[in-house]
Amino acid sequence: VGLFGTLAWRNTTFGMSGEDGDPDQLTLEDLQLGGGLSIAFTDSFRLTAEGGLLVNRTLLAEDDSSDDELDLDDAPYFRLTLGGFF
Repeated sequence: VGLFGTLAWRNTTFGMSGEDGDPDQLTLEDLQLGGGLSIAFTDSFRLTAEGGLLVNRTLLAEDDSSDDELDLDDAPYFRLTLGGFF
């Protein structure tokens, strides 16, 4: 059994067409704060549960002439993973 904490800055940019008023790119950015529990049933098989909060979330649409930024609300997340090596 193990406990863990998570602190991650996440930044993902998607390339867009930039045609017909669409932006050239969209960027999603946030901070992931969380923690969890991992239970190893064998050396190669485990169950992990994690939960936390996504904070400082923004969505930025960029093109040649302007940048539009949206501030998004904080959001909780939960992840359950069952896995092993093969």
